[in-house]
Amino acid sequence: MQHQMKNESGLLLDTHALIWFVEGREKLNAAGLQAIESAIKERTLYLCAISFWEVAMLVQRQRIILNEPVLPWFKKVIKILSLRVVEISPEVAIESIALPGESQGDPADRMIMAAARLYELKLATRDTKILKYARGNYLQIIEI
Repeated sequence: MQHQMKNESGLLLDTHALIWFVEGREKLNAAGLQAIESAIKERTLYLCAISFWEVAMLVQRQRIILNEPVLPWFKKVIKILSLRVVEISPEVAIESIALPGESQGDPADRMIMAAARLYELKLATRDTKILKYARGNYLQIIEI
């Protein structure tokens, strides 16, 4: 399944991009909002599986509050947004530790960046470390 995604134009959401889009769109800039809405219409919106873990950790640490438990929330969001999940395949895992240039150390962010690179997806993010990394032409991003 993963190999079918290659060369397909698509948008991979960073974890905070998903949360902001679903729970509070006012945090997104106009370009980010438009890119996400276009990807939904085109059915080319992606989420890395590590984002499930990140959201669950944020809920557990009470950094975010969802209106329902994490798994039902995700199931609903996946259906409503027609999200396609990028699994943490052996290729993504290995790419995450072999990223070119000086990438930052957060393992979840590295998995997300690796998925974006491997499947040639634009990454929707506002993470300053990822934005800085993208300036080295290692990653296509849409700053949200």
